[in-house]
Amino acid sequence: MKVYLERIVPASRMARFYVIVVQANLLGEWTVVREWGRIGWGGTVRDTPHISEAIAIEIADRLTTSKLRRGYRTRV
Repeated sequence: MKVYLERIVPASRMARFYVIVVQANLLGEWTVVREWGRIGWGGTVRDTPHISEAIAIEIADRLTTSKLRRGYRTRV
């Protein structure tokens, strides 16, 4: 699962991205990897391991919903 979101507000010169990825790591755990920052620049990356894929997907869905409420939009 991978979600790419952007928030662009030209009036305030805001151009941000947020990426959420659910993937398995080498230890057999499922990880939610988040990357965010200004479009065109390197972003900050955080990953959080979870015991099952279902939990990781649920957390990724919650993060996506939260970002959509804050004005981010999916990029096609």
